[in-house]
Amino acid sequence: MVFAVRYRNFRVFRYSGSRKNIGMFAILVYERILSCSKLAKLELSTYILSSFGDPSRLDYGTGHELAFCAFLLCCYKIGIFCPDDLHDLGAIIFTKYTDVARKIIVKYSLEPAGSRGSWGLDDYFFLPFYWGSAQLLGQDSQDMFSPAAICDDQLIKLHMGSYMYFASISFITKMKGTPLSITAPLLYDISQLKSWSKINAGLLKMYQAEYLSSLPMMQHFLFGSILVFE
Repeated sequence: MVFAVRYRNFRVFRYSGSRKNIGMFAILVYERILSCSKLAKLELSTYILSSFGDPSRLDYGTGHELAFCAFLLCCYKIGIFCPDDLHDLGAIIFTKYTDVARKIIVKYSLEPAGSRGSWGLDDYFFLPFYWGSAQLLGQDSQDMFSPAAICDDQLIKLHMGSYMYFASISFITKMKGTPLSITAPLLYDISQLKSWSKINAGLLKMYQAEYLSSLPMMQHFLFGSILVFE
């Protein structure tokens, strides 16, 4: 009964949210969507509507955040965004997206999609940690912002609104509790490194190896006229 209610409510959200997103999307790309092919329009709408979880499985995972990044990349490739916008796409737009995704996860009790448990970085997200660690590059000399600071609950609460990495740690704490050594052992181990640059470089290699080069992950990714499989 509980599952049925969650399923119905999330499907309603997807339907109403889809119509709203398509409307916002049309306004955003109106001048350029007219020149897009039918396939390109389908590709763009598919990516944005695939960014907020699966309505059949009632789950959310890294594939959904990748779909949102694909949507942003498509918008960049067709000229909606320019090189000067790239920083804001990651630091502002993607941050707002993860805020919305977390609210959806909590409200509809979405399950982790493809979670690796204690062997994975996080049940739901990856990119907020990679881009979040990039935000913190060069701040290793400040003890307050050292990698080990993620175990300081008060500091996380104080700065989660400014730093993507800290916001991600806060969400894990909200969902699983503390300490991180138990609820997120891989992130805890990473925090023992001395610099954010090492963490950032390591996360990039991890994402490339375990996500972008993973058949179980990428077999569901859609290519089309904008993002072409080569």
